[in-house]
Amino acid sequence: MGSGEEVLLAVGPGPVTLGQGPYLQYIAARACRLLRGMGFKVLVLEDNPATLMDLGSEAGELFMEPPAPEVVERIAEHYEVKSIVYSLGGRRAWSLALRLAGEGWYGRLGISPVGPEDRILWLCGDRTLLRETLEARGVPNPRFRAARNMREGQEAADQLGFPLAVRPHFSSGGWGAGLAYNLEEYPLLFEEALRESMSGEVLVEEALIGWRKYIALVLRDGRGSTALAGMLEQIEPLPLHDQDAVLVCPPPSLGGEELYALRTMALETGEALELVGL
Repeated sequence: MGSGEEVLLAVGPGPVTLGQGPYLQYIAARACRLLRGMGFKVLVLEDNPATLMDLGSEAGELFMEPPAPEVVERIAEHYEVKSIVYSLGGRRAWSLALRLAGEGWYGRLGISPVGPEDRILWLCGDRTLLRETLEARGVPNPRFRAARNMREGQEAADQLGFPLAVRPHFSSGGWGAGLAYNLEEYPLLFEEALRESMSGEVLVEEALIGWRKYIALVLRDGRGSTALAGMLEQIEPLPLHDQDAVLVCPPPSLGGEELYALRTMALETGEALELVGL
């Protein structure tokens, strides 16, 4: 990426609720400011008024429309868009990127995606593949099963036991997810997750209620050099979301061995996902 009047289209996160990644609004606004400072003309495709308020004058043009290939086509042809930035927009932008790639839109429109490769997006969304990839590097995961219908969902519940976290198999930011504490709550949450699933599967996972949460900030450059930028500890236990909780840095409850183990897992995760950036 260089300077000049090259036109970029940034896809925003869209409407969200608490627990579904509203921090992406802030990230999108600050990223647009950075891109403008680098000399790019930034167009923003976003239909969330809250994000637009954060953006202010950071975008050259704003499009209050849902993210769809046909909308991208119209904008790209009219404004001679060269690149599309989807890594700022969470699940909706990620879903759009996969659709644009899978249906051959990039080649037809002559635009290039800016962000992780398609296979990395699929890896992050396919929790079964992600678990296999991380466990091969020594990073443990909660027990879970993928279910395609209520019968398989019931088998998963019988095997794992309540409480359970239920969410679409391909998801991010908490979209379509919920906690089922008993069999009465479970079917409704399962059906909702199934409706939201891109793959037609639901991820049924043991709920880590009461566990302590740590957030690792990993930096990795394009050459593969990886570093731990920081480690945060959420004082209140799960399932409280970190946006409602108190976060402390450095983690007060971690000893040397625990911190080293978490650091190792965080760096291995960054390598497995071929992270570039934070």
